[in-house]
Amino acid sequence: MRFHVVDLTTPSHVNTPGITDVFQDAPSITSVMWVPFPRSLDPNQIDFYMANTPSNVRRSDVIVIGLPPSNAQSVLYADHILDDLSRRLEGAPLFLVYHDNKNPIIRQVRGEKVEGMESASTLRRIRECDIAEVVRRPGAELPKQPGLHYEGPNDDHYGAFLRPGFAARSIDELDRIAFWLAPLLLTKECFLVDHWSMISIAYHVGRYLRELGNSSIVSVESLRNYDEDRDVLVRRLKGTFGPIESAAGAILVSVNSSGRLVRDKLLPAMIDVGFDSPCAIAVAKTPNQPEHELPSLTTLDADFTRHDRSHCSLCLNDNATLIPIQHDSYLLNLVSFTKRVSIKRQTAKESSETIARYRAIDAFRVHKTHPDGRHHAYFIDVRPILKQKEFCSRLSNTLEAWNNIGIDLIVHPNHEAAKELAKLTSKYLGNIEAFACNEREIRQLESTILDRLLRAQRICVVDDVVVSGARLFGYRTAINTIRRNNNVEQCELYCLVGIARTVSEKALMSVSDVLHHSPVSPRFLSVERLFLPQWEELECHWCAELRLLSSLSDELRALPLIHDRIQALSDRAGLVDDLFLSWTCSSSDSGDYWKLGPRSIFGEVQGADLAVSVAASIQRMRGECRKPDNTWQESELDEVFRSPVAKVLDPKFYLGGRYYEPVLVAAILRATKIHDVRAPDIERSMQSGLATLAEAEMSKELHGELMLASVLDQLPVGVLDSAPEPHPHIAALRDAIVGA
Repeated sequence: MRFHVVDLTTPSHVNTPGITDVFQDAPSITSVMWVPFPRSLDPNQIDFYMANTPSNVRRSDVIVIGLPPSNAQSVLYADHILDDLSRRLEGAPLFLVYHDNKNPIIRQVRGEKVEGMESASTLRRIRECDIAEVVRRPGAELPKQPGLHYEGPNDDHYGAFLRPGFAARSIDELDRIAFWLAPLLLTKECFLVDHWSMISIAYHVGRYLRELGNSSIVSVESLRNYDEDRDVLVRRLKGTFGPIESAAGAILVSVNSSGRLVRDKLLPAMIDVGFDSPCAIAVAKTPNQPEHELPSLTTLDADFTRHDRSHCSLCLNDNATLIPIQHDSYLLNLVSFTKRVSIKRQTAKESSETIARYRAIDAFRVHKTHPDGRHHAYFIDVRPILKQKEFCSRLSNTLEAWNNIGIDLIVHPNHEAAKELAKLTSKYLGNIEAFACNEREIRQLESTILDRLLRAQRICVVDDVVVSGARLFGYRTAINTIRRNNNVEQCELYCLVGIARTVSEKALMSVSDVLHHSPVSPRFLSVERLFLPQWEELECHWCAELRLLSSLSDELRALPLIHDRIQALSDRAGLVDDLFLSWTCSSSDSGDYWKLGPRSIFGEVQGADLAVSVAASIQRMRGECRKPDNTWQESELDEVFRSPVAKVLDPKFYLGGRYYEPVLVAAILRATKIHDVRAPDIERSMQSGLATLAEAEMSKELHGELMLASVLDQLPVGVLDSAPEPHPHIAALRDAIVGA
């Protein structure tokens, strides 16, 4: 059967998807002209619009027009419109599809009677063809191509890949989707969508629901990333939807493939928020049987079949090139050029020297959670650093820039490290008065302290660290506001921090700009600086490891290796030693394995000191750096992937060669994102290096880290396929982790 879809805004454009299944209840129909009528057009001129369609299309066996609620009544009961239309169509059987009692129905209004058309199965087939034509647009559909296939955000493989949210580029297209979707979501008020591109569809469904009689205004929230943590999602949903009370919730999915995302994350999150039996609906579904079935508007053809990555037939034939789909944007992780970089000695020099000055005093940790819930993948405790002679000497030298400034007052946050640093700063600047006050408390100061704050001409904020500059900005705003409210002229504001640990040199410059800092007139000073990633739970590799190990069976979690590891990772104080997943039945002999040899570019450091040194070196590569001539040098790596150039660490250096030591492989993998280490055209060199690594006896302890990186998609699947057969318990554990 030929199914022609006509867009009346450009009537000469007709899309004919090709041969489709016949109507179940009207098998005699061999061709259909389907016209979704846009609400923006005048229904009184519908016959004129139809006249501009190709004549061969108008001669279809039946003509079917879909009417949105705003136009349905004005056409359905207007005989002059229907008569004009029938004459224009030379008396062909004419059907209307519209909403009756909030549900779509199909009704014949003119022409010779056609048996079987006015049925639910016919309506369902029209819906499937209409939705398929809307969503399978260039840009929304990544089509099947010889020589390549796609890796979806769920890690499964596809010959073709669809992103329905990318297809809805106009109100007319949103209307066509909502026409079929809204009746399935009657009474729903809160929508969770699986991708940001679906947000417009969800809100438009809300508009359609109001036209169908729903009085509620819908609320919409989106999953930010396919890998977003369920607890993080729940917190966001509570903030968006507020008190649930009697509200009804629904989940809108772009494409249901395996169904795991809905089953394992979206439905549980909606239930955790308080929704009672939320429904889930997909715009489309792949042809193979999903693990969790959902109602869907259309079923895609065989090109969209899902293939498990562990035995993908596409990988074995002419479609061997695998193109990843980004987990957050759903854009192609496709590059025109891959720039391979390595960590150079000069890049690591500043951070390694800083960390070496304070090594072995537990100043650096990984996977640390504050009492207030803030999490740091990489954490610096300034308190033990303040007690070191080297720091005090560097503080004294740093403050020489302010010897003749005449600072009147020091303000600092009310916590131990800031208090101690403020005391040292006061001493070096001539015993200047200092008082503790968090930025939010300045407006509630007692009168005597407030008076001193208002009289001061030069005020210095002292803090142990600066990360984003938010606290410094808060101090500046509060001090300026209170002086303005008391009709006192603005003061000169200065800031000293023990360690500036922003994400980049440019980020640090933007913090200092808050104070109008310049090299000639310095107002922002830091004793030390380290550029480190600001990773919370979602990006912390140790959090990912904890989630993975906690999901294993009770039997596997009871193994000493896993039980002890979960206990260590659950400690909110973070890790100083034993940072990595040792891959033996007994970890008693693994301590020396994770030691770094001498003369490393990352310093003579171990444990968390080493992990932070590696992370700081890699983070420095992600930011633009100032060159000696004060211009900026392009970053060697990127904070986020930017097509068409992929910037990746050359696997020849960290999987072997210059920097190879097992502890460095582990530390580098823990400090990198997927796009830092993977690009399609380096997969073979990665596979080669990993095969050699997996077979080496000295790398056996490293297998846990390699497998974890594989699960996190930093390394190719099957990284340990060539490894010697391990102990049975370890083999079972490996299979469970890889399959988790």
